[in-house]
Amino acid sequence: MVTFHSVSQKESPVSLSFPENNSTTPDRNYQSLEALIDFYEQKDIRNDYFQWLHSRPIDLSSIWLLLHNLQGITAEFVRWLASAVSRIDDNVIRCLLVKQLYDELGNGNPEQCHTLLYNRFYHAFYPWQPESIATGKMDALNISSPGIKLRQRLEGYFNAPDPTIIIAAFLVEEIYAKKFNECLNEQIMRTQEISEHDLTWLTLHSVVEADHAGDSIHLARRLDEIEVSRSLVYMVTEEVWNIFMRFQDEMYALNLEIFSVDISIK
Repeated sequence: MVTFHSVSQKESPVSLSFPENNSTTPDRNYQSLEALIDFYEQKDIRNDYFQWLHSRPIDLSSIWLLLHNLQGITAEFVRWLASAVSRIDDNVIRCLLVKQLYDELGNGNPEQCHTLLYNRFYHAFYPWQPESIATGKMDALNISSPGIKLRQRLEGYFNAPDPTIIIAAFLVEEIYAKKFNECLNEQIMRTQEISEHDLTWLTLHSVVEADHAGDSIHLARRLDEIEVSRSLVYMVTEEVWNIFMRFQDEMYALNLEIFSVDISIK
């Protein structure tokens, strides 16, 4: 049985009937949770947002906007991971999460912490901040809205009192992160404007997230071994996946809004 030690802070509620667009429905008759992981490994996240980015000349303003909205989640992820590690009793799962946490913290080197590398990556795009933002035509809250909503929607899962919910969220988050990095890398490869030094986070994460996504198989096998509720894992993974898809939809809508405002300025 997997249990977590109680924490003093109030746990965030989790809605297990979260309506989403772009819904994905895995087969509930899979013989193992490993098959569920394979289902998400086969999913393509290149929806309207990434197709729009790829169909246009490289737009560093759009990349800045994306990285801006992911600032909060990159910082929170380390906290969520550390909290899960500190509260879990199962050694197999704990070791897998500790491995990921150690990677995120730069293998013990503070100068290589991924949050630090991410901030350097993000700030490298500052010169391409959209004109509507630089001139104040778009307010700070509006341009940050997709990222704020993403963090708010996810925190209920990663702070859940039920350990199965947390682990299921990590299962699918790592697979999504790997696919997201692949899409982001496709965009970055189209420009020579960013130095290799500033690209360290993306270069490193392209390797690390693939490894972490591989850990999802081991987590899934362990969940099957300890006989957790498969229906709960199916539900949580589907909802968390759809949260990421909704984020992409909202980023797409925000880009179109900013694009129209920038056109009117000119």
